[in-house]
Amino acid sequence: MLDRDDEMDAPEMKCTGKVSEFNRITGFGVISSKEAGGKVPFHVSLVVGGNGKLDAGDRVELEVDEVDGRPKARSISVVARHAALPLRAFGASV
Repeated sequence: MLDRDDEMDAPEMKCTGKVSEFNRITGFGVISSKEAGGKVPFHVSLVVGGNGKLDAGDRVELEVDEVDGRPKARSISVVARHAALPLRAFGASV
């Protein structure tokens, strides 16, 4: 039988990162964070505030636990939204 307390042994860590992938249909994505040791998978339900809206490129602050040797997000807050480039940057006429 698995002991649920094992998941809680590792201390939680606050770190920053950037949303590198996000699927709006499934709500799953990946945050890249050097402080957390690389890529941290997440679900949009972990976003605190901001109406649960995220986009690739958003800068975030997250609380991370280590479960089975891998980082796992506990909560995510958006720090800065990714600014989309204007169409003119791609040579399009507006």
